[in-house]
Parts: sequence; structure tokens; C-alpha cells
Amino acid sequence: MIFDEKFAEVVSFISELLSGGLVECVARIGRTTSFYPSKECIDRFVPLDQLVSLVDRLSGEHVVIRIMNETGEYAVIAFKHHGEVFVIVPRKNMDREVISLIRSFFYKRQSRREQRNYINPKIRTASKC
Repeated sequence: MIFDEKFAEVVSFISELLSGGLVECVARIGRTTSFYPSKECIDRFVPLDQLVSLVDRLSGEHVVIRIMNETGEYAVIAFKHHGEVFVIVPRKNMDREVISLIRSFFYKRQSRREQRNYINPKIRTASKC
């Protein structure tokens, strides 16, 4: 899969921030979800405080979603860059409900009823920063 320059710029930005290798992949969310790198990402969790600390380095509209599940708590950070939505995720197999929630946050064309359908009991808080 070939990504455009805007996406490469985001990947470069995140690689610079995460030179320690905390995050395994980045997702671009539109009508479909594209992951980078396209190869299978390692399924591992990132300490919540380390991932959330990235928020200070992001500019523009972004959201942090803290998720609690059976293996513990983790965070997903979504942000807009050149009008596209990108997500920093600790693992590639992100829950579909999380992707839907992020879509509803950034793409507000959906009705309130549709947005309510995206709420997932696994998501403890979702707040705009």
C-alpha cells in the first residue's frame, strides 16, 4: 500500500516523537482505516502515562480515549492533520467501536442517534483535550 506525502509527514512526525519504539503503528481513519506499517504490528500495550504525554506535543484538534478492558488500561490518541484524521494506537487490532467513536468525533455529519450507537461500555472516558 502506498501512502501520500501528508501521511508520510505524519509517520515521520510520530517516528521522531517515539524513537523509543513505544507505538507500533499509526492508523489513518476515513471511509476505511489504513494502517502503517502495513505489516502486522506487535500486539502489545503501551503504558498509559507515556502515551498520554504525547498530547502536549500535538497541535490542533485531538482527542484522547482511555479504554479499560480485561488486560488493563490503554489510550488511543486521535488528531487531525491537513484535514485528515490519524490515530496513534498501541496495537494494530484496535477495537472497531473505538474507530467508530473517533469517526463520530471528527466527522460530525452523523446524526445524534448514529453517534449514540457508537458508545461502547469498554470505553471509560472520551474527552476532548
